[in-house]
Amino acid sequence: MPSGERVSRLVEREQGLLLARRLEREVLPYRQALAANPKDIDARLQIGTIYARNGVLDVAQREFDAILEIDPRHASALNNRGNLYFGRGDFERALDAYRTAEELDPADAGIRLNAALAFYRLGKLSEARDKFREATKLKSDITAQYGAFAKLLGN
Repeated sequence: MPSGERVSRLVEREQGLLLARRLEREVLPYRQALAANPKDIDARLQIGTIYARNGVLDVAQREFDAILEIDPRHASALNNRGNLYFGRGDFERALDAYRTAEELDPADAGIRLNAALAFYRLGKLSEARDKFREATKLKSDITAQYGAFAKLLGN
């Protein structure tokens, strides 16, 4: 009978293989779109988002970087790059990405919300409150969606 540790490793390996197969199925239509048009930014953005959402950050980063090579002013790619930095705990770099994204797409409330979260994690509560308020002015339902965060900020 295999040891508990060995069984755990085998289960972990199988789970990783299942995740890889699921992700490849999920990104397949976007990979096909890229095969037809290697500069299809929307397809790359979807691939990067799928990988990021599933914790495969290095692949997600490559996709966002590829978008920014094609279009250095792509706000969504910059915002998503900021999300990767945020997830790694690099809140200053996340803020840099969010600031640039916000300049490029000032109507995107999500970018401002992300900046508010990064400011909060850095302990900059005043800046976090300001960004959160800006986000809610652009999209009023953010307060309902992020009510707990609003309470933390005293909004």
